[in-house]
Amino acid sequence: MISEGGADADALVFLAATVPAHGETTTAAAEVSGSPLRDQPMIRVGESTIALAGPRAAVVGAFYNLAPPDGVDFFWAGLRAVPLSLFDEPTGASPAWQTVPSTYIVCEADNALPVDCQRRWVTRRTTA
Repeated sequence: MISEGGADADALVFLAATVPAHGETTTAAAEVSGSPLRDQPMIRVGESTIALAGPRAAVVGAFYNLAPPDGVDFFWAGLRAVPLSLFDEPTGASPAWQTVPSTYIVCEADNALPVDCQRRWVTRRTTA
């Protein structure tokens, strides 16, 4: 996670990303944001993994809405389940954005993270 692993960087750039605080989980950060996709059927939560699932059109519309068709094909072929712990374990170390100059790029056409929540993270989580 960039918030934990970026302490040695000269600067951080967040691009339509969740930015959990120290001790906060990514899941909790998304819930606070009001992200409309957290309860969507296209997100499949297993016992120990989380993955995008469901009709390709729904997943593409939510996560790849502006990508060219060849880009969609590339990313679609690489989709895999990831450990649920990436979302449900609290951040350990102090987030790097607290000490490293950070910029958050708000993506107005992002269908997964509403602009309102991105702007909230900009004011709470960046230093530049």
